[in-house]
Amino acid sequence: MSDTPANPAAGKTPRESESSLSESMMPNQLNPVGNVFGGEILALVDKAGGVVARRHARMPVVTVSMDRVEFQQPIYAGEYVEARGRIVYVGRTSMEVMVTVEAENIETGHRRQTNRCFLTYVALDRE
Repeated sequence: MSDTPANPAAGKTPRESESSLSESMMPNQLNPVGNVFGGEILALVDKAGGVVARRHARMPVVTVSMDRVEFQQPIYAGEYVEARGRIVYVGRTSMEVMVTVEAENIETGHRRQTNRCFLTYVALDRE
């Protein structure tokens, strides 16, 4: 990916729009089998992706779709989770953001990718 603006009108490069959000997973976020509930992860993914899209568009955005949601490994209570997003495509009316999620065992420092998702956002008119 080059550092040329993905949308010259916005004047931002994809790298300038990158963002990450982090959260520690708590027992109240677990599903009945003891992993973090998928909806918790999807909410974090959407928040991280939304920051990237809004940063890039420099205006309010809304989520149009979540595509290719991959749950690769479970996440457990007590793990530190980071969702990192970056612009992968900018069109005339929408943009696509890829968000990857990593979980870290705080005691061992071991990190592993647990999720990946592609989200489509559109900017809202300022009016």
